[in-house]
Amino acid sequence: MHCVIVDNGRRQMLEDPVFRDALTCIRCGACSNACGPFMAVTGHQFGHIYNGPIGLVLTPFHHGQKANDLPQSLCTQCNACQEVCPVGIELPRMILEHRRHSAKSLRKQAVLQLWAHPGIARKVFRIAAHVPGAPLAERAFGQRLAEPSAAGEEITIFASCATDQMAPAAGRALVHILESAGYRVNFPRQQWCCGLVQANAGSFERGLASAAGLAGVLANSPGLIVTPSTSCYGAFVIDAPTWGAVGTAHAAVAARMRHATGFLGELIERRPDLIDQGAPAVRVAYHDSCQSLRQLGLRDEARGVLKACGYEVVDLPDIATCCGFGGSFSLDWPEVADRLAEWKVKALAETGCQVLASDNPGCLIHLRGAARKRGLDLRVAHITELVAERLRFQSVE
Repeated sequence: MHCVIVDNGRRQMLEDPVFRDALTCIRCGACSNACGPFMAVTGHQFGHIYNGPIGLVLTPFHHGQKANDLPQSLCTQCNACQEVCPVGIELPRMILEHRRHSAKSLRKQAVLQLWAHPGIARKVFRIAAHVPGAPLAERAFGQRLAEPSAAGEEITIFASCATDQMAPAAGRALVHILESAGYRVNFPRQQWCCGLVQANAGSFERGLASAAGLAGVLANSPGLIVTPSTSCYGAFVIDAPTWGAVGTAHAAVAARMRHATGFLGELIERRPDLIDQGAPAVRVAYHDSCQSLRQLGLRDEARGVLKACGYEVVDLPDIATCCGFGGSFSLDWPEVADRLAEWKVKALAETGCQVLASDNPGCLIHLRGAARKRGLDLRVAHITELVAERLRFQSVE
């Protein structure tokens, strides 16, 4: 009997603490079956020889990094592969590690450069907002925010760059809710990105710099820090420490940060008098963002908030499928992102709802664009907007 041992990079994987667990793969294919982009493109466009999410991890070891430069950008970082993996391989984290060393498209390089200079980015967005079809608000959230109210318990908002520039209505609704509850709302205007954009592109150093910059801006802000972006909450509080040394300022800010989904649930439970219970029932389809569902474990919280406000919440048939936004993924692969959004819109049609809600600005921006492209009469709203509309005392705006 002859025993032939093929190394082909496996010894290198065994010696690497990040990738060692990939050798426990049993080749069951569950990660491919759960991967939205793989279902959209299929085959060996998604890895060389070994395909699917595990293929994106194995390819650089077996065939070199260059063979993986294009396929690895197909990952949306939705974490579905890790969720279904029977041996618990942290595939998304491994794919990000490969992105450290992969060649990046010119478009992605331009985005990373822009995000590293917030002042320039804001000016570019203000100009681009006037381009037809651009998913940008003509006036950013920070531009519309008034000075803090004169009294009340102090609280701070971290809007996220996406909310500030592309979904300001979600931020304004959050301000309205907090002020109606008696809070004095603060918004440090120099805040920018949590680092998620850069880290998802494999640039952990830049992501860490953004997280540190945000921590510095928010360090002296008063009270709890509430954000309407669950993905940014997860990136700043949970992911940033895995990118490198974050420092004491980051830890102190992270300890005070809350995602709006959980905060609103607690607020309404304490203050049910804030909600107008006489408002007519409206059927709302709920989209679970990947980070909310898998990273933060939020499934019942947002639905509970909406139900407490008198909404009838309907689950989408494909509750666990990514919408296709994926940050820079939708820039690298717009046609694949659009296909995933189309599947989501079709799932929505099965519910018969005219309102789609979520707690993630990125998902909302992407799905709103997909609905507009298809000429659908669909309202896409952040849960903060829907809660604000059910307050007992409405704003005069």
